[in-house]
Amino acid sequence: MRHMALTRLLRVRQPHLCQHPHRRGCATKMVLSRITDTVEMHRNIHYHVMIGKRPGREQQATHRAMQTLINVVDFSKAFDTVDPPILAKRPQSFPGTRLKHWLRNFLAHRYAQAKLGNPLGKQYALKAGVPKEPFLHHNHPPCKPPLSQSCW
Repeated sequence: MRHMALTRLLRVRQPHLCQHPHRRGCATKMVLSRITDTVEMHRNIHYHVMIGKRPGREQQATHRAMQTLINVVDFSKAFDTVDPPILAKRPQSFPGTRLKHWLRNFLAHRYAQAKLGNPLGKQYALKAGVPKEPFLHHNHPPCKPPLSQSCW
């Protein structure tokens, strides 16, 4: 069973030409819809199985549906090269103002700054990339982050 699952996953995980949204003529929305269509299409594939009717009698042909074992989408890779200000403008059609403000602040106006000990390095604007979880200082254990970082 483990071997069957592994071979099926490796077959599905082959790199696709439109896997990365940075390529010309291929948007992230197209890639995600193509993945969804592929999973839905393969979900309805049936295979032929022979099952015995009764002990001592001939076998009966039946069809069983194949099941999708797992579907893995790397969203961080999908949005890796998208310009954050462009991505921040997309949710303008979403309902609710708080959600829109939270997404805009999460995606745009992000900065990176290196810290070694107490001194902080120069602050640089991040023009591309994926928002990562905040760095926790060694004085704060990972299970109990500071209040300012756990609220947002």
